[in-house]
Formats: sequence, structure tokens, C-alpha cells
Amino acid sequence: MVFTSGGVDCWGSGGAGELGNGQFYTSGNYGSAIPVAVVSTSGSGTLSGVKLH
Repeated sequence: MVFTSGGVDCWGSGGAGELGNGQFYTSGNYGSAIPVAVVSTSGSGTLSGVKLH
């Protein structure tokens, strides 16, 4: 999700840091089914959403 304020929220497994929330989940019940705020989008030019990346 991209907000008019410039903020970005993401959701998913986060197994390799894809959520952008500063955490890298390696085992157990990881990720988020609800949107979480991305730590920093400063300098971001493109956002992408895919099944696997």
C-alpha cells in the first residue's frame, strides 16, 4: 500500500526481509498477514508486488 503521505505498508512472509520492517524471519511463525509500516522509503523510486521475489 502506498499512502498519499509517502508512507508504504507491506505484508507477506518476510523470510528474507521483504517486508521492509527491519526484521529477517528465519524460522517459526513469521511474517504478517496484516500490513506493517516499511521502515524507510527515502530514495525509493519503484515499488513492486509479486507472488515470489
